[in-house]
Amino acid sequence: MITTPTLRLALLDLDGTLKSARDPYLYLHQQLGTMDAARELTEKGKRGEIGYTEWTERDVALWRGTTHTAMIAAFRRNPYLPGARELVAALQRAGVEIALISSGLDVHARLVADELAIQH
Repeated sequence: MITTPTLRLALLDLDGTLKSARDPYLYLHQQLGTMDAARELTEKGKRGEIGYTEWTERDVALWRGTTHTAMIAAFRRNPYLPGARELVAALQRAGVEIALISSGLDVHARLVADELAIQH
């Protein structure tokens, strides 16, 4: 007798798969008007003028003073890709557990989890 495996867990990439922006850091820089400074830091990192830790700290510091509300608003402007909401809903109806994967900010992943009723 052949049995069909049952899907129990779906790992879904958030960035560029469920939501439009492929790079959440660049997206946020675009939304907050810090893209030029972020590009400058990235170039310094590529040239070896600053290390990864310093680059990360300085890059994130560009958002200093940005409220949580403003970040959430920016991430809400990042649209879901066509069919993303429907896919998640269909998986949930089928009893499949869903896990989000993201290289981005936790605040964005939590927003999406809340919007799509994904446990976190």
